[in-house]
Amino acid sequence: MGDSAVTTKEISPGIYLHKQQIHDKSTGELYYLFEVEVARLNVLEFTADFSGSEFVILEGKPNLVSVTTIEPFKKAVIAKLILKKDWKLKSKFK
Repeated sequence: MGDSAVTTKEISPGIYLHKQQIHDKSTGELYYLFEVEVARLNVLEFTADFSGSEFVILEGKPNLVSVTTIEPFKKAVIAKLILKKDWKLKSKFK
């Protein structure tokens, strides 16, 4: 597909946010793939809010908010963002 880089951040004890930037050289498009990993014994309802972003599309959603339920000791994709020219990203997670 293209170049990719992953960053991981512990956003709460036992909850990890993985952000992968993907540059598809065949189309020239840039994507962000967000995954959340729950490494504790809780079911987590995770909200990713990208409202206020510019030139950003949240794949499969009519708006820029995604709510995902994640089971204990699992990892789930919470958002795939398509970044258009001159994009600006704002994000809030809870």
